[in-house]
Amino acid sequence: MFEDQERAEAWIACGQRWFDNADPQIVLNIQMLGYAEPPILVLEAKLAKPLLEPATIDQGLRLMQCSALSIYWLFGLYEVLRTLKQRASDRFPPLSKLFDEVEIARMPLAKHEVKGASGYRKRDHYPTSVWQPETGRVGWRVFDPIGEQMITVSRTDIADRFLAIKAVG
Repeated sequence: MFEDQERAEAWIACGQRWFDNADPQIVLNIQMLGYAEPPILVLEAKLAKPLLEPATIDQGLRLMQCSALSIYWLFGLYEVLRTLKQRASDRFPPLSKLFDEVEIARMPLAKHEVKGASGYRKRDHYPTSVWQPETGRVGWRVFDPIGEQMITVSRTDIADRFLAIKAVG
């Protein structure tokens, strides 16, 4: 299933970094994110193309599939991070910034609303899909109510950062 052995090992190491005997399911959830990622990476590789090539119908369908899988992958990561925040709050600080970014994207993707913040509660918002043709990566332009600006969130960039964050303690 894993075409990239180094990436597979990074997911295993990440699960071990955040493993806690008090909540052993965390490692399972992180490993499931790792198993869910390869089909997305394959789609991204197929979507990567030079900017001058015209888009095709097949490419559009691939893009929709990649985007859909990426959204649900992001929902899974949100739940992992939320659980870590609740159950391992002493180890959570290195993940805080990443969690905020995931939360900003998750709320409009899941509930079609801006993430709750003063002055922005219950405001309709659905992110604009973003595709980087050079890399094939998909993501979203979402409104950040704290910074009061639009930001771009890429699923693969989020995954890369998650895999690189070291646990404390």
